[in-house]
Amino acid sequence: MRKWIITALIMALLVGGYLLSRPRIDFRDYADKVVEQNWMVNLKRVNAIEFLEGGGHFADQEASRGQDLDKNVVRPLVDRLKTDAQLEVIALIDQQPNRAISMAARLPEDRERLLLVKRIIKEADDAFPGVIMRQYGYRWVYFEVLDELTAKQLHAEEVVEE
Repeated sequence: MRKWIITALIMALLVGGYLLSRPRIDFRDYADKVVEQNWMVNLKRVNAIEFLEGGGHFADQEASRGQDLDKNVVRPLVDRLKTDAQLEVIALIDQQPNRAISMAARLPEDRERLLLVKRIIKEADDAFPGVIMRQYGYRWVYFEVLDELTAKQLHAEEVVEE
């Protein structure tokens, strides 16, 4: 009995040591690096409101099956982030000059405004039948918009792969 307890304790220590020594991914740091070291260097950046007003598109019109997600979801979210949280959202543009691949904004430093930003995005996501995917860094937040059907298809593929 005593040998079994000692063996179990040694195994617990080994497993605990392994779990504590594994490299951890800091997703917030990774998000900041994506924005600062990739997008800010390689993509064109424009004010999101001006981009949308000028006829630019963020949500993929073909993938969204005709829903005007830019008008009904993206623009109200960007407007609210600007008016309520004083955030300047930027559209990040790659190959097509009228298509943004993502929207990003520098996060406020004070906790109260940061929580307001998170609440605004969550409320927009909750009111939308699709999904507003967002990634928060320490300094940046970026988001993408998926219509309901695309979100369900991605979720179904994720479940099948598990």
